Amino acid sequence: MRIGVIAMLLFVIVGCAKKKSAQPEPEAPQPPTAAIPVFPNQNEECTTGVVVSTTQTTIPFSWKSGANAESYEIYIKNLEDGSIITATTTKTNLDITLKRNSPYSWYLL
Repeated sequence: MRIGVIAMLLFVIVGCAKKKSAQPEPEAPQPPTAAIPVFPNQNEECTTGVVVSTTQTTIPFSWKSGANAESYEIYIKNLEDGSIITATTTKTNLDITLKRNSPYSWYLL
């Protein structure tokens, strides 16, 4: 009788043991790499754009995509008054309207 109970318990324990999956575990997602600014060039005068008014011009910003990036945040700083314009997009280009004849710097996250 004892052997039967022990055999039954052993059968239940072995039968209920978790089986390992034959599929490999999915890889962790890789962090995105930085996008590379293309236009306008840093520290150069930007003369390209569409004049909107006597005080504003629309500038076409563009960059090379970063690996594993789903969206981009662009930061544009007016170097005269320190104000910052931000925008988010899933594209690798964006038209931004800025004050004419003002120096700016920009970067992406």
